[in-house]
Amino acid sequence: MPASRPDPIAAMADGQARLLLADSVPDALAALRESLPDPDGSRLVSVLLDPIPGPAAILDAAIADLAEVALALWPSWYGDSVPLRDDGPAALSWQRLMALGPDLADRPRKDLVLPWFRKAASRCQNRQPPTLPEFAPALQARQLALAIAPGNLIVALGIGDHPPEPGRLLALARCAEWLARETSARVLVVIPEALADSSELDPISFRPVRILPPDQPTGRLPTDDEQAHRVWPVVGRPHPYSPGEQKLAALLATDPDLGPLFHHNVRVQSRRGPSFLVDLLWPEGKVVVEIDGYSFHSSRASFSADRSRDYHLLISGFLVLRLPHDEVVQDPFLALDKIRDVVRFRHPQPTPRSTPQ
Repeated sequence: MPASRPDPIAAMADGQARLLLADSVPDALAALRESLPDPDGSRLVSVLLDPIPGPAAILDAAIADLAEVALALWPSWYGDSVPLRDDGPAALSWQRLMALGPDLADRPRKDLVLPWFRKAASRCQNRQPPTLPEFAPALQARQLALAIAPGNLIVALGIGDHPPEPGRLLALARCAEWLARETSARVLVVIPEALADSSELDPISFRPVRILPPDQPTGRLPTDDEQAHRVWPVVGRPHPYSPGEQKLAALLATDPDLGPLFHHNVRVQSRRGPSFLVDLLWPEGKVVVEIDGYSFHSSRASFSADRSRDYHLLISGFLVLRLPHDEVVQDPFLALDKIRDVVRFRHPQPTPRSTPQ
């Protein structure tokens, strides 16, 4: 197996599945977002299967995971173009859906099934995952994939620490091929390299590659509070899988001074070429706030990428404040005070002139 870092996604066509080998499956799932061929037009959904469900349950489990992601993204479906919250599903027409964005408008009318949408939207409005067993599994998978990303969806299926039981890898391989075929997504199966020779993985015919060099894994599974990379990117709103972003957003919404300044998950163009999706941005003051979870910022690769990112933002005139995710969750008021201090540092209030005596 070559030691280089080939691009595991760009070489794939829609509707294909590929096997990825990694020293650390959690690190590989986190690193895949850096491999998106088109960060502005792609969306990555990562799923950690621990343990791998049995053959009879794995398709249901895959659909349930997609439904959980769709619920987290609601009401910003179909490319985040226009939230679907104003009229409700009963008033939805095909013409209105066509106004949501070019990605959806380019797809054939038959791709979107309105009866499924109306029932799925009703469940999401009640904060229930849109799993609808009255619809065939293939239809559910296609509709969920379309809601999550109208085009260019990548699904990464990784396995956890439990050694797979006989037949489970075969079920995973067949599920990956089924998902790719039914949703037209590119599906990646991420496994430890030690399992690469299993004949159960033969249904995945696309050539396997390594996703990370051997000196970079942390081997640490993300905690429940550090799941922001389960779906990426999310633009223009707090990330639904980041409790830190959600708590901070709630406080900012009630703060009359800071609330109007900051925007969530905005792409920033640097002076020397790279663009970055930042957690919080004050555009006028050129202040960036990043909320860093340990699981996704503790490897050598992440450490180096963060420093490069900070450098490009710095020379482009941005002031960057990094807040630990755990700190934001445990004491969001302290995090808000730090942001307030940086805003004051960036644009201090003029000192009032003393009145002559």
